[in-house]
Amino acid sequence: MNLFCAALKAELVKVYSRPRNYVGFGLFFALATALALVFKYKPPWGELHRFLGGFSIVGNPFNALTMTRYMIAPTTYFFLPLITSVIAGDAFAGEFGLGTMRTILCRPVGRSRVFFAKCAVAMLHALLLTLFLGVSGIVIGGALLGFDSLVSWRNQLLIVGVREGLWRLAVAYSLVWIGVLPVVAMTLLFSTLTDNPSRAIVSAIGVLFITAILVQLPWFRSVKPYVFTTFADTWMMAVEAPIKWTRILRESGFAMAYVAFFVGAAWALFTARDMKC
Repeated sequence: MNLFCAALKAELVKVYSRPRNYVGFGLFFALATALALVFKYKPPWGELHRFLGGFSIVGNPFNALTMTRYMIAPTTYFFLPLITSVIAGDAFAGEFGLGTMRTILCRPVGRSRVFFAKCAVAMLHALLLTLFLGVSGIVIGGALLGFDSLVSWRNQLLIVGVREGLWRLAVAYSLVWIGVLPVVAMTLLFSTLTDNPSRAIVSAIGVLFITAILVQLPWFRSVKPYVFTTFADTWMMAVEAPIKWTRILRESGFAMAYVAFFVGAAWALFTARDMKC
């Protein structure tokens, strides 16, 4: 356990000593600021009124909670998978390309400890990005827009108080993280197959987008509920009434099964690779 903790600490220091790995945090901060300014000075009343069909809402629907809810979609489907795949793609391929993996494995740590430390850091980075996105929305939105009931309109209208809105957002952002983990794990798998981080990242993002397109075609709709790209939508159930807990647990279980498969395949490839000191 001490050796694993040492490997984990070394990997954390390595990842967060590189300024480029903070770009995602800056991007999410800028996104939260931009959306807060839009909600403050040009709120989308027209879109909400079309959904309400003549009814009206008392209070300020365009507040910190509503803004934080609407930050999820643009990040979940593009920015979050792309940014998290950068860390995962560099985890092994970067070491192979620089020739430093052999040096790391010469220490009395063991391949499996090194492997799982790198996987843990990649998934932790995804968690930190997701948390930062949500906290940025609450803090910046609270400062510029104030707090009021969470209003969500999609297939149905949801209006809940601040307390319930906060825990629903906590559930939603937790599901966002679970939904992106299969992409992180798949990128780790590609990273064990090459010594070029860019190749691993492009391969993973390419598979992600191609799969997302294919499952929209009529011939593949029957398998869509079981494809890992579908689980990026699970968070939406946290902002619907009632919350479909059974479906959430099922889809989260499928997502973690994909993570286990990709990580297991990556571990098998990594441990079988010829990297003697």
